[in-house]
Amino acid sequence: MATASPYPSDIIMSKPYLSENAIQQIQAHSVYTTYSRYMAQANIAFKVLEATCKSLLLPVRSFGTAMVLFSRYCLLNNSLDGTFEEVLIACLVCACKIEDTAKRVRDVHGAVYLYSKVAMVAFDACKPKIMTLELQILETVTFDFRIRHPQPYIIKIAKALGASKEIARLAWTISMDTYRTHMHMKRPPHTIALSCLILAGKLKNETNIFPIKSEPYNSDRLSVNHALLDLLDLYMIYLDSTKLGEHKYEKSVFSQLRIAVSKEVENSHVEEHTLSHEQEQAISKQLIRDKTRSDKGTVRYILDWEIHQLGKYEEVN
Repeated sequence: MATASPYPSDIIMSKPYLSENAIQQIQAHSVYTTYSRYMAQANIAFKVLEATCKSLLLPVRSFGTAMVLFSRYCLLNNSLDGTFEEVLIACLVCACKIEDTAKRVRDVHGAVYLYSKVAMVAFDACKPKIMTLELQILETVTFDFRIRHPQPYIIKIAKALGASKEIARLAWTISMDTYRTHMHMKRPPHTIALSCLILAGKLKNETNIFPIKSEPYNSDRLSVNHALLDLLDLYMIYLDSTKLGEHKYEKSVFSQLRIAVSKEVENSHVEEHTLSHEQEQAISKQLIRDKTRSDKGTVRYILDWEIHQLGKYEEVN
């Protein structure tokens, strides 16, 4: 137990990746208390933000970052402090700033309301709430702007594997669907990219790229298989709502692939490194954003590598 600090500060360390168990425990206290409720809203957010980004000529990375911010905000808060459309606007505005693809807030506001197909609220009425939501989003991600995307890795790994352009394009499509899920809070982008390429290769029956070893791409087989299971679960339930659903694959294809991947995971007899149930519960309670935290004193946000720079009186949450 740390000695009482003479400084009125609360220190919060960024946790960019969470375990499946932690996410499930947090979900019960979040904005959307079940995964199905979250997915219903995430699919709507995906369509609105995708259309908005296309109309504003924003790159894929801005769209992807906005979806990652939306996922984290919905998971790590217990309520939306604004309308659904205002949250989307704030997420995209933050994403544009993070990715250095700045757009006027007024333009983002107009495009989001246009594609949301709801009655537009005047920009001047929304602006204060959007600014407040921006700060809340930044607090939710603990000012950690290290958001990376799988698409560049797909191109590099596809070249290394000698995969066809058709496989790379399909893997790119699959990678776009990952933004609907919590995958980007569980897996690093190169692992997601590898799982997308494997699934694309299986769907196209391109046998020349198999077997694929995960280690040269800084991933382990178990993590890649778990990422594959997340993808297959997505397509087994929500195929018609996804971009891959436009390719007219049958759901039975994904069911068969899931059985094979599940057997491989079971036969490996290796478990992912996880924390104890008590540790997961403690972390889950801490990760839900406390809206009154900044009212109690100064809050300091740090990245993981900065923990060694803390003084003896400073304790991390």
